[in-house]
Amino acid sequence: MRRKRKYNPYSRYERKRNRRNRLTRHHNIAKSIGGRFDNWNIYLLSEEHHRAYHKLFGLRTFAEAAEVLMRMEKMHNGS
Repeated sequence: MRRKRKYNPYSRYERKRNRRNRLTRHHNIAKSIGGRFDNWNIYLLSEEHHRAYHKLFGLRTFAEAAEVLMRMEKMHNGS
């Protein structure tokens, strides 16, 4: 017996757009290295930005990511 597909009133484009705009919790100190669910440790990011952050910086904190960017800027400017 075949199962019926669930009706979805949104087009594929609308579902993709909503997925991008959905907010996710980003832990400044990652849960896997001891980060907690305290308010100071959680930031809300769109799903797209959250994925990009981890792709660029892995599990680094915001301060560590900023340090990496500053080093890259120094290398670029030849200082």
